[in-house]
Amino acid sequence: MIKNIIYDFGGVIYAIDYNDCFNAFRDIGIQDIEQAFNRATQSEFFHQLEMGCIDDDDFPGFLMQETDISANEDDIIFAWMRLLKGFHKINTNLMIESGKHYFTFILSNTNNIHYQTFAQEFFDTKQMYLEESVREAYWSFERYMRKPDVEFYEALLDEHDLIPEETLFIDDTLANVETARKLGLKTLHLTDMKMLQDYFDNDGKLKEDMIEQL
Repeated sequence: MIKNIIYDFGGVIYAIDYNDCFNAFRDIGIQDIEQAFNRATQSEFFHQLEMGCIDDDDFPGFLMQETDISANEDDIIFAWMRLLKGFHKINTNLMIESGKHYFTFILSNTNNIHYQTFAQEFFDTKQMYLEESVREAYWSFERYMRKPDVEFYEALLDEHDLIPEETLFIDDTLANVETARKLGLKTLHLTDMKMLQDYFDNDGKLKEDMIEQL
């Protein structure tokens, strides 16, 4: 029986576009951004950014140092923001509705620069704070931990006394899903944002036939 659901954020609830972001960086002369930042092999710089170890104001300077390129700081922030493409309306509503049937959480790798934008976007749309849509949200930059490090998952599980076998973890990155599996959680690896709709009814409850596939 599933009693708890842990949602990834980017790529599950919120649309992101790495290619558009990478192209924007190339336009300002940073050609190797794709090698420095991608889901599979992030550089230590981006690890530190997502773990809250780099201040927002220092981000452009650190990135120029990382890539050995000189660029306008405003252009760097503009390119960085091109990653964000907005909330997936159906998935967002499913996450909110599922909170009526399960204890729901967000476990996400992100940074404060992006967080400030999508948190304000959610508030402007829903007239409530993003954190109010779930029982608790775990953002990597606030917790100084990130997926797929096992400590990040264990912090959430331990703090809320969740039983892994009763908990569904939803993520679009395979490495993150594999860690959850090793911890005994039920998992759903989303390869397409539309997949989420196959597993929930309109009221945010998991479909019985889909639960059997987890």
